[in-house]
Amino acid sequence: MDAPGSPAHHRPDEPEGETLPPQSLEDASLVLVPALAVDRSGTRLGRGGGWYDRALGYRSPGCPVLAVCWDWEVRALDADPLPREAHDLPVDGALTPGGIMLFD
Repeated sequence: MDAPGSPAHHRPDEPEGETLPPQSLEDASLVLVPALAVDRSGTRLGRGGGWYDRALGYRSPGCPVLAVCWDWEVRALDADPLPREAHDLPVDGALTPGGIMLFD
């Protein structure tokens, strides 16, 4: 079995339990979203087909959004920029096993 944190380790499954509507984000004080990669401009690459971006429209103003990914999935600004489409909302930082990184 591959060790957690190794590139070969599988990502965790989606949480089980009750699925809340996106409007419940109005009460959140922090939102965590999965990411396959994120760059320091806040562009997040995911697999949700825009679902997370549409749901983030319900969060309260000023509620921070952090992308959850591995340390090596946070790209420097001078690396190849991630693609961003019109519907993509930027994240405020990343939560990795190495800690929290806030973007400017």
